[in-house]
Amino acid sequence: MSEAIELRSPRPLDVAQMVEVCAEAPHIAQHSTYVFWLFATVYRTRSLVAISAENQVVGYLLSMPTTEARTELILQVAVRMNNQARGVGIALLKQHATVARLQGVTALLTSIEVGCKPGESLMRRAIAGGFKYRAVPWPEDADPRPTLGVPEILYRADLLD
Repeated sequence: MSEAIELRSPRPLDVAQMVEVCAEAPHIAQHSTYVFWLFATVYRTRSLVAISAENQVVGYLLSMPTTEARTELILQVAVRMNNQARGVGIALLKQHATVARLQGVTALLTSIEVGCKPGESLMRRAIAGGFKYRAVPWPEDADPRPTLGVPEILYRADLLD
């Protein structure tokens, strides 16, 4: 990363800026303020924000446990447009994997909509950087296409060495 970025759990005071970061990214699902509040309170140990030297949220990673034991779902990673391609997304993924492993998580899941260039680029860089993500089939009862109407690729990374 070209400038110093602090990675930490989100706080309720970060919510407004998280909403702004999300709004800058039309390629990702837009969430209500309430959803961001949940990730800044209930799921705060599972999520991260990237804070600039000017104390501004420049990116975030939203994560929560799944129904599968010791498995975490990365719901969304977003980085402000002027901070993209500077290592913020990869830094968020690395920190999240480190914390998840320490908390006993053994697998990470995330999905990327087919054709989402920023998401596909982040996943390529993550895999090239040593993350062990691989495309896996959706569980039969969890395929998003019937509900969302768009194809998503499900990725899994096992954290056990």
